[in-house]
Amino acid sequence: MPQQRLTRKRGMVLTNVGLQKLQTAKHKAEIWDNDGDRYTLEELSQCSGLAPITVAKVLNREGGVDKQSLTLCFSVFGLILMEEDFTKPSDRKLQTNGTDTSTLVPQGWHVAGSRPHDYDVRLDATVVYSGSSSALIQSKSPQADGFGTLMQSFKADDYRRQRLQLSGYLKTETVESWAGLWMRVDGANRQILSFDNMQNRSVTGTTDWTRYTVVLDVPDASDRIAFGILLAGPGRVWCDCLNFETVGLDVPTTELTTDVHIPTEPVNLDFEL
Repeated sequence: MPQQRLTRKRGMVLTNVGLQKLQTAKHKAEIWDNDGDRYTLEELSQCSGLAPITVAKVLNREGGVDKQSLTLCFSVFGLILMEEDFTKPSDRKLQTNGTDTSTLVPQGWHVAGSRPHDYDVRLDATVVYSGSSSALIQSKSPQADGFGTLMQSFKADDYRRQRLQLSGYLKTETVESWAGLWMRVDGANRQILSFDNMQNRSVTGTTDWTRYTVVLDVPDASDRIAFGILLAGPGRVWCDCLNFETVGLDVPTTELTTDVHIPTEPVNLDFEL
């Protein structure tokens, strides 16, 4: 009688829902309970009673672990493991209609910024305003510097000599510096004709889903229009339901002006108060 081949159980991995819960709780704990420093695998190992390699498997979803290990990792941050939080490794992609969104940049978009490598930019199927996913930008560490942005651009042909409004919904979590929508109208040779990045009315701290707008004129010399979402410094920002529409002249522009008054003659040449 032929011997029956034994199959090795591969354990469980976190779903996108479970991973998001754990990452959010971990991020908050690092800010509020650990002076903003990221927890090391060794520290998480001591708190959970699991080996560092097991903790790494859970956080990176590099392999299946037993359900008790997932429960212990959740308990470190006061979470209770639910059925929706874990699945078999082979079923991992079923949570998002066949696509694992945890490392995907949204189609048609690209990542840029002054320090893009300081930020994680991807789809998020667990925090949404409408539909099945949103865009998420989050700092990789409390020392994140510069800014990261998720952006795209398109031809300005259909919008010349019109006033264009970009609107969208943002949600933030512990944003220390600022976040916002942005739009830029470029002419030939990428000359900036108009620009607004919400820096003068930026979103900070923790906020629920809120609609924001950016309004710019598109001059006749316009060549292309670039836009996106940005995050500067530690924190997280989600974006959903972006929309473009032309508006009337009764809607004021939000353009950041750089006009500087230039005097007609030299002043205060003897440096008096």
